Amino acid sequence: MSDGIVGDEDRLDYEGFDLKVYINMIQKWKWLVIGITALAVVTSVLFSFFVLSPVYLSKAVIMVKEYQDPKTIQGGNQKDDLESVVGSLSRLPQMTIKTYVGQLENEALLRRVIDLLKLDKLIYSPKTVADLIDVNAIPDTNLIEVSVKNNDPQLAATIANTLAEQFVEFVGTENEKQLVSSSAFLTKQLAKKENELKTAVDKLNKHRSQERNLVYLEQEVANKNQNLSTNQFQLLQVEADYRQAVAGKSTAEQKLSSIPEKIRLKRMDPASGQSVEVEEINPAYSELSQLITVKTVEIAGLEAKKQGIQEAVDRLQTDLKSLQVELHRTRQIDDQLQEEVSQIKQTRDVLADKLTQIQIAKSMDLGRNSLQIVTPAFAQDKPVSPKKTLNMAIAFTLGLMFSAVIAFVLELMNNTINKSEDIEQYLGLPILGIIPLAKAEDME
Repeated sequence: MSDGIVGDEDRLDYEGFDLKVYINMIQKWKWLVIGITALAVVTSVLFSFFVLSPVYLSKAVIMVKEYQDPKTIQGGNQKDDLESVVGSLSRLPQMTIKTYVGQLENEALLRRVIDLLKLDKLIYSPKTVADLIDVNAIPDTNLIEVSVKNNDPQLAATIANTLAEQFVEFVGTENEKQLVSSSAFLTKQLAKKENELKTAVDKLNKHRSQERNLVYLEQEVANKNQNLSTNQFQLLQVEADYRQAVAGKSTAEQKLSSIPEKIRLKRMDPASGQSVEVEEINPAYSELSQLITVKTVEIAGLEAKKQGIQEAVDRLQTDLKSLQVELHRTRQIDDQLQEEVSQIKQTRDVLADKLTQIQIAKSMDLGRNSLQIVTPAFAQDKPVSPKKTLNMAIAFTLGLMFSAVIAFVLELMNNTINKSEDIEQYLGLPILGIIPLAKAEDME
């Protein structure tokens, strides 16, 4: 039977492929599938074993002994604020783990590593070295992992160790510079505050040593208050005596008005021997008159005494008001000067305490001990890439998929009828018979 031709639409116009169709198609193009898959695997083997250079990974781990937690919230009173301000100017740089991670890749540090290892600068630049380095902070720890990839396992370990060592040295040097700078700054500020304190104390002592100082005025106010109380008490007594004298005089005058000045008495005349009537001064009237005179003099004396005491009370009240105003003003000045002295002392003490802390830090070399290499890098025997087995597995998978796609496309593009089954499948016609193909030599 000769080859027939069928259109693509006829080839696709059936109820759909089933699994058997797919299997038959793969079997039909099996050598193509096997060839492409084998080519992909062989290519992967050649690249993995002979073309790609092995890459080795070395890791060094640095521990940060002191760092600032970015979630820390600080607050407090005025003294705490003062200490925080002075502390921010004098303490070692407080950096987060992320800051340390960023500093590990700065260009100056990478140039120092290149120079120390005498690397070929035509091959290794700060950018190319940075591409070889991967710096990560290990979560929930204060550890930093420095990873270096290189084709030379020994060089990878050397770069990782040198970078870690130089970073520790770099941070230590910077911390030491900061300590020296802070010490000089605090020493200068401390001397300045000592001079300010001396001036403030002199002003306070001068204010307190003046004649009418706070102690003197307080004593004067106390004396004036005591004198005022005494005079007010005396005034009350004099007023009571005055009222009593006025009442006594009034009573005497009332009695005097009802008593005659003279009285008539019968007496025996010695000459005539007869009883005669004579007028005499009434003794009761005379006694009351004398009492009224005494009371009048007493009242006049009490009025004079009362007026004198009242004038003294008024004078004391006026003096006391003036003294209280002066005392208030003097106390305000004294409080201001004392507050100034206290504030300067507090600042001086904080500066002295911070300076002592820095001197202790310098003596203990804390600036160089903030970082520590806990795990140095070692040269590794096994490369991390290329991953030969994985590459071959990927090549096998991709080759198989690609060859299957090609076989499917070729099958779709094939519009010829090569087998009797194709007539039934694509044309829907029954097969009545098969005429075998005979060659000319077979027919002779």
